[in-house]
Amino acid sequence: MRQILSEEAWPLKLERDYPPYHEMEEPRERRTAVVKLHAQGWSVKAIAGYLGITRGTVYRTLKRFVEEGEAGLEDRKRGRPEAPSRWT
Repeated sequence: MRQILSEEAWPLKLERDYPPYHEMEEPRERRTAVVKLHAQGWSVKAIAGYLGITRGTVYRTLKRFVEEGEAGLEDRKRGRPEAPSRWT
């Protein structure tokens, strides 16, 4: 028992592997972080807490990656698609 109490505690890891989600400049980098953490065995809830995002964002990112592979990590156009012009 004395030997256990005399041993030093293991130092805590204070460095983050990834910054918070919204501090990452590139959207692809954000999505890649989600996928890599999941591949390391992190739960959706843990990833969301670590990166400071909702579980829905994690689920959507993982779904896109499963369905589209690497292409699912890229940005998509937002908004309504342009309607064809009636006057051409």
